[in-house]
Amino acid sequence: MKRTEIDWRSGDVTFWDLDFLDAGIPLPEQLDDLKEDLAQAHYGGFVLDIGWFPSFSEQGTFVVRVVHESDWEAALFLEKPATLSDMLESVGRAVQAAETARAG
Repeated sequence: MKRTEIDWRSGDVTFWDLDFLDAGIPLPEQLDDLKEDLAQAHYGGFVLDIGWFPSFSEQGTFVVRVVHESDWEAALFLEKPATLSDMLESVGRAVQAAETARAG
């Protein structure tokens, strides 16, 4: 999966470790690469973060969140999609939330 597959709008992608992800391969067969830190994009003081929790676990899920000023305990946006397609939809909603919060 390439970072250009997502419309980040005004976001600045500062970390990307999802190049390995292949929609044609079941997620359980890609567990060795599914970890907490997969991608981040910055929107001013807001961060859109993508990870897999718990790392390397078949029981894990993607976690897509938007936080302000590194306040990880009080996410402005939080979803836990289990599939790649749901994660991509969630990222789209997270981008909108980050854009709205930044403009706020």
